[in-house]
Amino acid sequence: MSPSREVRSAFDFEYEFWTDSGREFELSHLLRGETGNGNNNHHSGVRVAPFSWGGVCGGEEEEEAVDSIDASTAESALPRRFRAKEFGAALETQILGKTFLYGSTMDSTQTFVMNALENVDDGFTCLADVQTMGKGRGGNTWTSPLGCLMCTFVTLFDDGRTLPFVQYLVSLAILRAIKSLIDPELPVHIKWPNDLYYDRTVKIGGILCQSSYSEGKYRVAVGFGVNVTNAEPTVSLNSIAGELNVSSGGEASKVKASRVCRETLLARTLNEFEVLREQFISAGSTFAPFKAEYEESWLHSGQRVSVVIEDGRRVDVAVVGLAPSGCLRAVNPANGELYDLTPDGNSFNFFEGLITRKANLSETWRG
Repeated sequence: MSPSREVRSAFDFEYEFWTDSGREFELSHLLRGETGNGNNNHHSGVRVAPFSWGGVCGGEEEEEAVDSIDASTAESALPRRFRAKEFGAALETQILGKTFLYGSTMDSTQTFVMNALENVDDGFTCLADVQTMGKGRGGNTWTSPLGCLMCTFVTLFDDGRTLPFVQYLVSLAILRAIKSLIDPELPVHIKWPNDLYYDRTVKIGGILCQSSYSEGKYRVAVGFGVNVTNAEPTVSLNSIAGELNVSSGGEASKVKASRVCRETLLARTLNEFEVLREQFISAGSTFAPFKAEYEESWLHSGQRVSVVIEDGRRVDVAVVGLAPSGCLRAVNPANGELYDLTPDGNSFNFFEGLITRKANLSETWRG
């Protein structure tokens, strides 16, 4: 069955709504209260029946198969339109990505999902080819270019104390997915709390988690963006893979990196996160089973930084890892004083070795 498609005047973008979750969805319910004008008549009664992912490829431009890439083809044009068939073929989840809203151009997938958060199910996923008002930490906005994987999905948790760890689990899921597609030893890292870097210096992605509480559940909107084929503003995964293939030269033992597409990267990220979430919950909602992998993947272990505290004084500390609460933990080598720093209460410039307290939102303990 083909997906439903129409022009939505209330949001002024064309969308497609796909689901293979086994039941029908009524779009007027999904979009309840979202238009801001109290009028959802445009969507009333529109229903989308379950279908097979393999049935949504009609009308899509087919792409010549590419097994591997080099530097000259790294930025070759991939289909502008997200290809549901390729995504569905790689998706192995039970929940995540099974209900999917796609818009070619949207203001922000994060804003869209946050506005509809109480009306969508666990695993609901929203993706755009281009965002005109993407959202980041601190309310920052930017235009997200074509070729960037821009997505927001919904995940549910029972315990609010676990929410700080969600972005850490997502970071690990994305890193695992990237390495599985390019190279298990690829130097991709986490810049705490929510950025992804290549070779320690070049930002290739970021994560934003926002939540609300209703009906006994914390509903988390997980938004993330990763440079897949867009060379600007920094570097893309495909250009990285192309450089690796050139550097491997004629080495028979070096397997050439395949080109990365948004569809497969998103599917593998959702696959990884669903497994991580289940392991996290099964472990009693503790991050302990993942702490070593996370700290091996981040940029900061042993890093010396200066913390500017409320009275303006600078305290030189060394980053020692994550605290059990999910805060960044640092120690003053001079006296053993511990600093647990929350991401929302501080401004981080790790490349200049500076952490500035924005407000008195974190506590200090003596070790």
